Amino acid sequence: MFVFSAVKPPRLRVHAFSVSGSWLHFKGIEVVGVQVTICGHTQSICFANDGSHNIYERLSLHNGMAIGIYGVKGADNLFLNCDAFNNYDSVSEKGRGGNVDGFGCHPPKGGSGNIFRGCRAWLNSDDGFDCINAHESVTFENCWAFRNGYSTDFKSRADGNGFKVGGYGSTSVRRLPNPIPRHVVQYCVAAHNKSSGFYANHHLGGCDWFYNSASRNGTNFNMLCGLGDNVTDVPGDCHILRNNSVSAVADR
Repeated sequence: MFVFSAVKPPRLRVHAFSVSGSWLHFKGIEVVGVQVTICGHTQSICFANDGSHNIYERLSLHNGMAIGIYGVKGADNLFLNCDAFNNYDSVSEKGRGGNVDGFGCHPPKGGSGNIFRGCRAWLNSDDGFDCINAHESVTFENCWAFRNGYSTDFKSRADGNGFKVGGYGSTSVRRLPNPIPRHVVQYCVAAHNKSSGFYANHHLGGCDWFYNSASRNGTNFNMLCGLGDNVTDVPGDCHILRNNSVSAVADR
């Protein structure tokens, strides 16, 4: 176990592990209490991956202020059976917690083949899984997301989507990837997330959603898409949805 609760460098970001190498296998590592010390827009990270062909297996990333795993470079990485939970940044941006996802993957052109398999994200103050601004397809399979967007005492925090899949914010058309990638979400479960369980996040061109289950989220399946101008929204466009389900079972 690596405990970072006392690591508080003033006005500096904290990356507990910053991985630039490739063909590495990390297994069974626990990272606790990663801190944030910057009051403006920032983020801290438990594992920052910039390499390729790496395997992150059975990592436990929790009870801190940081994103669990954050990848903005690299291809063909496998994130396997990892947990990110109870993470909330109470310091930056007036404590909104808006930069603390369980797992974030935002690869550039050429960063293809990144897969999250069997990972779980819960009680992270922003989203469970997020791949906004990705220039290559990301796959999420057999993953769980629940109670994101809340603190441990269930106070409302930031966005609170289970799976935020794609989208490019206000990026100009000339800077969008060509072609726009299709992300894949399959055999996943989203429950009790504050906003959407499965959210297309204004993505252009649609994504693939197979055999997913949603229950008691703010909205279970929100397939909001953007048209080619990346300004105009439509309820859904070019998605493929197959064998997804919504449960209406009440709490006990």
